[in-house]
This record gives sequence, C-alpha cells and structure tokens, in this order.
Amino acid sequence: MTFANWNSWGWDHTTAGWWGFILYFIIWESYTGFYHRGEMLTYHLRPLFLTAPVTWWMGVGLWLWIGVHLLAPAWESPLLDLMRNGR
Repeated sequence: MTFANWNSWGWDHTTAGWWGFILYFIIWESYTGFYHRGEMLTYHLRPLFLTAPVTWWMGVGLWLWIGVHLLAPAWESPLLDLMRNGR
C-alpha cells in the first residue's frame, strides 16, 4: 500500500474541514498578532512549557514525529522498528 498518491486531496467534506481549520488558524493568529499582543498561541503555550519542562520535551518529540511522518515517510517505518525492537 502506498501513500504517495493524491487521493486524500480529493475535494470532500473532510478536506474542506482541514482547509477551513488551517485558514482560520492563520487568520486568527494574524489578527491576534496585530491587534491583541500577548494573545497568540505561542504566548498561551509559553507558561506551560516554562513551568513544566516535560511538556517542552513532549512538544519537541511530537514536532519531530510529525516532521518525520510528513516530510520523510520512508524513514518512519524503520525508525519505529528501531524504537520498538532496538534493531
């Protein structure tokens, strides 16, 4: 089974929902950045990361996993096998 095709990008309600979410997030972050300083997502997450350092490491791990998952899918399966089996 290959995931290198564009079938997921067929226009349906779930694709429209993702596009709506992405556009909403970009618009909302831009709005709060220009008109409401200190109310952006990063400002809300910063105290959490500073008071509970484990959440910072979990966030970095999640970011790295998403990066490998989206940008290097050929590395994902061998990396997961290495983490599970140690080989």
